[in-house]
Amino acid sequence: MYSVFEQGQRYRVRYLHRYDFTRRNTYQRLRANIFVKQSGWELPIDKRGRERDHYDEMDEDRVQIACVYGRYGYKEYLLGGVRIHNLGNWNESMVVNEFHHIGMLPLSVVDLLKEHHDATDFLEISRLCLWRGRAYETPEREGKIPSFQPSVARDLIYAAMFAQVEQTKRKQLLFIADRYYLQVLRRSHFVLEELYFYPQGGKRGYSLVVLDFLASLVALEKVGAYDQVRRILSLHT
Repeated sequence: MYSVFEQGQRYRVRYLHRYDFTRRNTYQRLRANIFVKQSGWELPIDKRGRERDHYDEMDEDRVQIACVYGRYGYKEYLLGGVRIHNLGNWNESMVVNEFHHIGMLPLSVVDLLKEHHDATDFLEISRLCLWRGRAYETPEREGKIPSFQPSVARDLIYAAMFAQVEQTKRKQLLFIADRYYLQVLRRSHFVLEELYFYPQGGKRGYSLVVLDFLASLVALEKVGAYDQVRRILSLHT
């Protein structure tokens, strides 16, 4: 767990243990809201409102789930999270398997990816999601909860990802991004390559992306995004 005080609020980064059921359930419900209800992805939601799959149950030396929380009083409020997969081979990849099988990626793209890239060069990023908006709707007895900053939560999610880049020595991230988030990454000067795009998937379309994290940090520094770089490096070992 890592704690930081930023812009008058307390934030925490947690890597969720596989038996931390309460926090994991909350994160999986946020995923259901973001990816299925808002983005229109065809993913199953269980009777408890969770979007979950077998990758959530993989050993923690292969798959890490990192979440960011806003701390107020004695309570924590989930602001966002990400799942980081230290790929051993392409048979473990969600991109190559699930995203292909549900029709989001054609076989030609999968074959080119496997032919020209080694799975062990990548960290596969999935289920990156962020609470939309600053305020929480809470019971009246809790009173007013101060606003948490989405930009701070976002950068701390990136910090958890960069910590895994450092630990695994894999600087390239592989993931599916909807078109809106891809635009955000481009405007933020992240260094990335689109391997495939589908302009009318879901509600906004999506792309298969490779992002170079170290090159992105250099690019962010060049444009003067010093606060963002500082946050991303906050878990630096």
